[in-house]
Amino acid sequence: MRSSFLTWALLGLLFSANPSIAAQPLTFCNPINLDYGSIEQTNGSRHGADPVIVLFKNRYYLFDTWDRYGYRVSDDLVHWVFIPFAADTLPLAGSTDKDGRVKITAPAVATDGHYLYYTTFANKNLLRTADPDSGKWELVKTIAPESDPALFFDTDGKLYESGGMNENHVRQLDARTFEEVKNSRLQVIPIYKTFADVLAARPPYGLFYGKHAYQTVKWDEPGSLDTGKILPLMRADGDGKGKEPTQEGSWLTKYRNRYYLQNAVPDTACPWYSDAVWEADAVNGPYKLADYSPAAMKVGGFINSTGHSCLFQDRYGNWWRVTTMWIGVLGGFERRIGLFPAGFDARGRMFTRTELGDYPIVVPSGPVDANKTSLLAGWSVLSPGAAATASTTLDDKHTPARATDENVRTWWSARTGDPGEWFQLDLGAPMTIRAIQVNFAEQNTQQNPESDDYHAYRLLASEDGKTWQTLADKSANKTAVPHDYIPLAKPVKARFVKVENVHSPKLGKFAIRDLRVFGEGNGSAPAPATDLQVKRLDPAYNVSFTWKPSATADGYVIRYGVAPDALHLNLQVQGGKNDRLTVSCLNADVKYFYRIDAYNKNGLTEGKVTSTAQ
Repeated sequence: MRSSFLTWALLGLLFSANPSIAAQPLTFCNPINLDYGSIEQTNGSRHGADPVIVLFKNRYYLFDTWDRYGYRVSDDLVHWVFIPFAADTLPLAGSTDKDGRVKITAPAVATDGHYLYYTTFANKNLLRTADPDSGKWELVKTIAPESDPALFFDTDGKLYESGGMNENHVRQLDARTFEEVKNSRLQVIPIYKTFADVLAARPPYGLFYGKHAYQTVKWDEPGSLDTGKILPLMRADGDGKGKEPTQEGSWLTKYRNRYYLQNAVPDTACPWYSDAVWEADAVNGPYKLADYSPAAMKVGGFINSTGHSCLFQDRYGNWWRVTTMWIGVLGGFERRIGLFPAGFDARGRMFTRTELGDYPIVVPSGPVDANKTSLLAGWSVLSPGAAATASTTLDDKHTPARATDENVRTWWSARTGDPGEWFQLDLGAPMTIRAIQVNFAEQNTQQNPESDDYHAYRLLASEDGKTWQTLADKSANKTAVPHDYIPLAKPVKARFVKVENVHSPKLGKFAIRDLRVFGEGNGSAPAPATDLQVKRLDPAYNVSFTWKPSATADGYVIRYGVAPDALHLNLQVQGGKNDRLTVSCLNADVKYFYRIDAYNKNGLTEGKVTSTAQ
């Protein structure tokens, strides 16, 4: 079936039929545009990861790893304001390194409705506050330090903490004394000390086998999402030091009296970083790996990975997953934060809507069933492969084409960070532009005072390359906006888009990962991809796909799941000429259903659902 979901007209019909979505919706684009002012910079990199969002007193509070010395608050999930920890709170807010610095790593936050409770990785302090906007917290209890902790208040008021590294467990804390309740500790997932332990346990889930293998891949190379070449590594025998999966980042969720324990695998060092999900009828188990696991996976597209997440509800009851997204070029822990619609289907299966999940997403103003309604804003990305020119180019590794390749891990750089450096792209013909995302790179940035850490620029558009209109003048901006997203109040018809530099952060060069332009092209949605063939390999968590490509597609989305109406997982394949993919992310004992959709600058064409034997 042909779908023109990426059209404003159909989106308008959706808005009029669903009053919970405004006629001119509030949108954002992943990764979330925070300053990522990391206290642990490597080569000038920015960083944010392991996020938690909690709705408290009708406001949203966002906590993450190494994000300076505080947290953020928002009224709409889009615009965030930084709140520093008060001076007397900061020494309690994290663990202290050898240099005496406080490290805020993997925060755990939960609310009982009266207070926010807070602790972090390897931190013995449990804090609370009734006024998080003040930055002041009080010490509640000294507790046993935990790896990657998560706090969870059950509906009966009981308090639990889950956590672990290369394992997962749950323990109860007395909600009045905060002492660990005796005999309450449950080992949900066993400790795998070596790869031999993994092989002996024979877990059916493919991503459990991948840490060492996935870390060996050069993810910048074309076709690198295809894991066919590393399948022998994933099947290696022996103790294989370092090959065991990194199970981490637990999170507990309760839905309709059922408990869902999520944890991340295989490692936060590849696009495949994903959240597995385990289910139980009681908080103390026993837990069983869900046949539809993972609950979240983002593979392919501009930016990848959805591991070490938090699942939360907004003020309307809508479910969201805030998660870790991976870059890993300037440093292994160069990461970002993403936000995706999530929820549960009619059978209670947890899902996360990551398909084309780095396109603009609508923030609804009322309840929406994300299983039935896509919250994509309805705009395609027009800029991939566009002809690009620039004022100067640093070297042959950072050419203008690098900023139109839909890859967050590559970028163009000018020779300097001087005012007047510019980058320009040519869409080939005037197109309808509705939003632009300017993704800046950190090229040769230096550690400097915070006052120097800001982007200032002008964003221009033109139909003919001669007469220009200003889409956004941010020449007076004084904040860092590494993934600046600019939705336009009214659509603009333009062929050329230009960014002019005014100030580059921290004495760095003017550099852009991608200048992403969203809107509608001038043609038709692509012809469908056909003849999807699916072959389960040995072991059966490996699978190969082949198909006949569409002559008019720019890429494909392979959707799959455990039922025809539960295609909750997806793999995005960039490049319309591609016709095959081999991956290692299935559950060996599960029958799946599959569909391949084709997309281009004008829309998406759905394929037909097919299945194969286990």
